[in-house]
Amino acid sequence: MTCGSVLLSVRGLRKEYPLRGGLLGRGRGLVRAVRGVSFAVEEGSALGLVGESGAGKSTIGRTLLRLEEPTEGEILFRGRDLSRLSMRELRPLRREMQIVFQDPFGSLNPRIPVGRAIREVLEVHRIVRGRAAREEAGNLLEVVGLKRADGERYPHEFSAGQRQRICIARALSLSPRFIVADEPVSALDMSNQAQIVNLLLALQEKLGLSYLLITHNLAVVRQIAGRLAVLYLGKIVEEGPTPDVFRAPLHPYTEALLAASPSRDPRARGRALLLSGEIPSSLRIPSGCPFHPRCPRAGEKCRAEIPREIAPGPSRRVSCHIHDGGTGPPLERRQGQAPRGPIPS
Repeated sequence: MTCGSVLLSVRGLRKEYPLRGGLLGRGRGLVRAVRGVSFAVEEGSALGLVGESGAGKSTIGRTLLRLEEPTEGEILFRGRDLSRLSMRELRPLRREMQIVFQDPFGSLNPRIPVGRAIREVLEVHRIVRGRAAREEAGNLLEVVGLKRADGERYPHEFSAGQRQRICIARALSLSPRFIVADEPVSALDMSNQAQIVNLLLALQEKLGLSYLLITHNLAVVRQIAGRLAVLYLGKIVEEGPTPDVFRAPLHPYTEALLAASPSRDPRARGRALLLSGEIPSSLRIPSGCPFHPRCPRAGEKCRAEIPREIAPGPSRRVSCHIHDGGTGPPLERRQGQAPRGPIPS
C-alpha cells in the first residue's frame, strides 16, 4: 500500500507515575515509564514498537488513546493535539482510534454473546441500532473470517484465534483509521499467529488502516510494519525502515534483539551479542546511556553522557555514542551464543 500524509505525530511524550507508600502516603520515587518519545505514523502504514517487557511499549499505546493521561508531550492526530482535548472533545476522535489487546478472552464479556458485544459499541456511539446493528455485527464477523451465526455464541465457545478475530471485528465497528495492536498474537499458537497476521495485512490493504504494532515478536514486525522503533527503558534508541534495521542495526541493543530472534539465515545465527543482566527499574535509570550497564561496547563516555539522537543515514535515527565519537572496545561476539537476560524471541 502507498502511504500518504502523517496521520499521527507524537512529540516528546512522557508518562510518569509517582510511587507512594508509608503511613502518610508520602512520595517514594517516580516511575519514568516513557521518557520523551517522538515518532510518526503515516496514513495506511504500520510502525512496529519493540523492546523487552517493562520498556514502556504498552504504556505508550494506552497513552496515545488517553486511556492513560500523558505527563507531558503532544499527541497530534490529524493535526489535533489529543493531550489537550476534553473528554467531550475527544469522543468523536476516539471512533477513529481503536485498540486490540493481547488477551482476547479478557477483552470480551463472558456473559454476553459476541454479536451483542459488537452491537453495543455501535449503539453506544449512535451509529446504528436494533436490526441494523445486528446486521452490521454480522457483516463485521464475516469481514474477519467468521460466520454471521457466530454472533449468538459466547466467548468461551471460541478458540483463542477466533476470539482475537472477534476483538478485531469490534475494533472495526467504528470504522477507525488508526489501530493500536498491543501484542495481538502473543497469546496464540504459531498457526493462529500466522492467520491473524494475514488478517491484519488484508484489513490494512482493504480499509487503508494505520497501525502501531506493539510486540516482542520480531518476525511479526517484519511482516507487518514498514518502520521499526526500538524502545529501551521508555526511550526510543533506534528507528528506521524495517528492512534496513534488520539488515544493518545501528544500536547494540537492536543487534542483540535481532541476534536472539529465530532466523532462517544461517549467517545471522553466528552474530549473537553477549548481553548480560536484566532491564533496570524505571525508578532508577542508570546515568549516562541507560543501556551502558548491559552493553558489551560501553566506555567511559557511555557511563557519563546521555547519547544525543543523530541521523546516520536516510530515514534512520539512533541514540548511541558508537555513531557519535566512539565508546570503547569492539563489540563482543561469540559464535553460536545467544544473549543472556530476558531478551524476546
